[in-house]
Amino acid sequence: MLVRGARLASERCEPRAGRRRPSWAGLLALAMVAPLIRPEGALVSLMVAIAGLRAWWRDPPSSLGRRIALVVGPLAGPLLLPLMHLALSGQATSATAMVKWAPLDPYLDGAALTGLVFDNAKLLLTDLLNGGRWTWLFVPDGFAYLLAAGLPALVIAAWRRRRGWRALFVVLVLAATLVPCTYSTMLWNRVRYIWPFAPAWFVVVGCLASEIGGLAGRLRRGFQILRPALLWVPVALLAAQLPVAIADLSQSARAIALQQVALGQWARSELPPGAVIGVNDTGAIAYLSQKRTFDVVGLTTPGQARYWAEGAGSRFEHYEHLGPDRLPSHFIVYPGWMQMPMVLGPRLMEATVGEQSILGGDTMVAYQARYDLLGSGARPLASQPFGELLDELDVSDLDAEFAHRYARGPLPARYNVAGLDRTADGRSVADGGRLERREDRFVLEPSAAVRMVMRVRCESPLEVWLGGDRMGEPEVVTTMNSWQERAIDLPKRQQPAVVVVRPTEPVRFASYHYWWFAQ
Repeated sequence: MLVRGARLASERCEPRAGRRRPSWAGLLALAMVAPLIRPEGALVSLMVAIAGLRAWWRDPPSSLGRRIALVVGPLAGPLLLPLMHLALSGQATSATAMVKWAPLDPYLDGAALTGLVFDNAKLLLTDLLNGGRWTWLFVPDGFAYLLAAGLPALVIAAWRRRRGWRALFVVLVLAATLVPCTYSTMLWNRVRYIWPFAPAWFVVVGCLASEIGGLAGRLRRGFQILRPALLWVPVALLAAQLPVAIADLSQSARAIALQQVALGQWARSELPPGAVIGVNDTGAIAYLSQKRTFDVVGLTTPGQARYWAEGAGSRFEHYEHLGPDRLPSHFIVYPGWMQMPMVLGPRLMEATVGEQSILGGDTMVAYQARYDLLGSGARPLASQPFGELLDELDVSDLDAEFAHRYARGPLPARYNVAGLDRTADGRSVADGGRLERREDRFVLEPSAAVRMVMRVRCESPLEVWLGGDRMGEPEVVTTMNSWQERAIDLPKRQQPAVVVVRPTEPVRFASYHYWWFAQ
């Protein structure tokens, strides 16, 4: 798709002798359709717009409207998919972008995002394009050096042949190899997000071989054979990778068959007809089980991507709001990915495959779902009575955090956890929470005097500040295996006030829940 877009746009700018230029209608159609097929298609729209901009100045249409259409029309292509998402789901961003695109990560500030992109670019240039750890099966060792040397060769070839527009479009596709550096990781599925740009790599390496061979031929007539010989060198290097790559392909197919295919077939024969399977790596399970699926990542189930991106604690709180009737009856998941053991019941089946690198984990497990712990942490566990519940802040509940202007801080999603603890009498309690807190900061609305109860895990005393005034240290009213519930009285307030909770010693703490009861 990218190759065709680059070729047609360049032929519009630099037509070949004896051949008709591609029609503007065809180019505009391609600019509209390409982004609907793959996100990389937006680059096709850009190249067609550049061709339209050239026509604006060099070969302008008769009417101003047609001139504008040549430039603005192609750029409308990338807007079609967000508009479709907005119409169908109420949000312009796709679930895939919410889960995988780093600029949409709710925990990354500008500095963290810049650092991530820089690290990904370093990985791309020094490893992925160089036949390193993640791509040695497919990319020859040292390939990045050929690309670096090929760039000036591309410029020279374009100058000698007067094909500057073609070179520009090749450079655009080549530069777009950096776009996946803005993803949270580029390593999914054999680094598949960089492969659409590979044709530009081959053009650059081909220009290098052609220019070296041509220069040698001009220096000495007998060296003209070097041009075709050098052009075959990258082909031979790639061909040398084929046996190992094919062996890896067969090994990967075997691993998928032994794990996901096997579990999908098991689910089809063993689970009841009305079963709904929660999955975090759909693949063959969704197709072979012939059962409805609930994608906990959110790529195929609307409304779940936001909570996956936020972290396990927010997913757990979201599941509490959904309730058992809207949740899966079973899960077939990688336990390490799920990070919510409190909703995983008895193990029904598992498939373990070692010596592989294509699966999300060695062991995938089928569970009966359990939801008895949803809501188990909704109220304080202290034996002493409290007054009427006036308000609460359930940490990790995104709506509750927003309502109380809770300052989450920059810590990544792995610190937003679905916590599980036991009381002194052996009861299990589950609650979403945030780890490694230096302080909790949120806003408390005006009210009469209240008793604030908090569920935390902290090795030191805590202190509470209200509107800039120190209120004191909450007393421990309940102790579990690792959590504590602490309480403190707060005075009447006429205005909203900022509450700050922090340890009295230089330690970090975990925060799970706040309640405010009438005194």
